[in-house]
Amino acid sequence: EASGFVLWGVEVRGKVQQVEFLVDGLSRGSDVAAPFTLGWHAGAEQPGSHRLTARAVGTDGRVAQATVTVSVPPTPSGTG
Repeated sequence: EASGFVLWGVEVRGKVQQVEFLVDGLSRGSDVAAPFTLGWHAGAEQPGSHRLTARAVGTDGRVAQATVTVSVPPTPSGTG
């Protein structure tokens, strides 16, 4: 489960030109230097399941990616 601000980090082996960060297939940003990270505000997403994909582009042009599925909970209603 992901909520609020999440620091999304990726550990990469080898020489990498950049890491692209995608949520449900849409680019949310990239990083060009290790440690490869992106600040993601999960609370800005619709509640439910989302696919987070990190795509590493090597200096030789090869691409590797990994995807995980996370759940964003509904925003609490009321004042408590």
